[in-house]
Amino acid sequence: MSAIPDELALAVLVVVLFASRRYDLPSSIREDTTALGYGIGICGYVSVSVLLYFVLYSLCLKLSLPAPAYLSLALALICWRLPAASVVDARLRESFQRVAGAPDEARRLAAMLGPERFRPSNALQQEARAILLLRGYDADDDWLPAAEPVRKLWLHAAMCFFLVKDWEKHDADPGFRRFMNGRARQDFDSLRQRFDQLSCQVVRVMATVEKLADLWVEEADADGGGPRADDKRLIVTELISDLREDIEFFVDNLSLFIARGVLSCSLTDARRQRRLSRMGFRTAPLAPSLSATLFWIGLFYFFAFAVAALLYGSTPLHRPEGALWILVLAATQTIAVAVAIVPKRMAGFANEDLYGNTPWAFVLGAGVAAVALAVMLRILLIPNAMERLNSAPVFWLLSPFSTAATTAWLVQDSRWSHTGLLRARRSLDALVLTIAAGATTVIVRSLQFLVFDQAWSVSRLPFDAGMALAVGVVVGYNVPWRFRHRVPAVGTRTARSTGRGLFALLRTHALPGSGSGR
Repeated sequence: MSAIPDELALAVLVVVLFASRRYDLPSSIREDTTALGYGIGICGYVSVSVLLYFVLYSLCLKLSLPAPAYLSLALALICWRLPAASVVDARLRESFQRVAGAPDEARRLAAMLGPERFRPSNALQQEARAILLLRGYDADDDWLPAAEPVRKLWLHAAMCFFLVKDWEKHDADPGFRRFMNGRARQDFDSLRQRFDQLSCQVVRVMATVEKLADLWVEEADADGGGPRADDKRLIVTELISDLREDIEFFVDNLSLFIARGVLSCSLTDARRQRRLSRMGFRTAPLAPSLSATLFWIGLFYFFAFAVAALLYGSTPLHRPEGALWILVLAATQTIAVAVAIVPKRMAGFANEDLYGNTPWAFVLGAGVAAVALAVMLRILLIPNAMERLNSAPVFWLLSPFSTAATTAWLVQDSRWSHTGLLRARRSLDALVLTIAAGATTVIVRSLQFLVFDQAWSVSRLPFDAGMALAVGVVVGYNVPWRFRHRVPAVGTRTARSTGRGLFALLRTHALPGSGSGR
């Protein structure tokens, strides 16, 4: 095990803390993305900062400068203060914030909180109608068909506003209370002020429209529906259109506020969905960001291989060649996952056919492509890579093949379609990827022993088993299901293969009231 000097470990800790604080500049982005996305972004920014510190540390070592750990730390802190370096750091920070999904995740969620997905409780509807009536607006008055969309939109805006206003109560969700008592206080005060202004504006506009309608009726017989009637109709249309634009702008800002509140106090997708469901919103889970998914997979493999290097590696991790080798290994496995999930979204050949048949050509091709890319990456970045291809480590190229092929098989839409529970399908994904990773390790160790007489050390057995389990839990449990489109539990493929197609389809798609169904 290669030990890291104490002064180097302390300097790295300072860099990590300093970079973590700088990541939230100019303001915190936690409210604009998911907890996972925020963690991915901050880990990436901190990792790059640590990597740049190691570059300065290596230069100090080569120049034989005194106290290289502390000197390189001082140089890093000074560089962060320089104008040119600050601009580069700001661009780098913004890039990782975009990788984290800020502010796109909040906007995507806000776009899903429209009136068509809102199912408020009866108590909330009665409360909103009563308060609006006290302010001079009758939400049930539908005398003007042209203003019906505005009436429904304003009622939706009022219910959402009163829903958010309840976050301040003592019996509200603790997460929402913390959100309201933090930086969101000023934003909510602006929304409150705007709601009060709109309350008066809606009443005035509808009163004006009603007066115009009365005048229109009185003058209808005298004018005979002439130009003056057309002018009044145009005035009413413009008034209603302007009012609707103002309400829509308020609803957009209110939806974004709700989305930020839910994101800031929800650590997982499941909790976010439960909070939205309790509020009355019926939304689907956010689609996974491909770049963010690949990024956190790369971070996982980087830290896993870094632990392996610290425990068993012959090259010290704080040396440039050691860090480069870890980066190449992590990139190799990340690319293996990428060649399985990227074509799944973008190409038809990577998806199963209408009968649910697995595209085995794509599964095997993904494995071969992962190996080819791994070889190219090693030749480009690793010194003496051709010599390594003629030694025992060459068998580890089976690892990207196994990862890519297994992932390409798992992401097919009908995989585990017989299982209705999402948790069960994710567990099966984790089990399969764990078995694949463990089997690959056993095969590689066996080939190394048979061909190069390189024995499998017993001391590495716990780590190899733990690594296979970690791959299954982290990658297998979290990745494949996000890239599958849900299919019915009993489909054409099952019906055709069992020979009971008609009866299976009748049971699956039974009519309501027939006594059977899903």
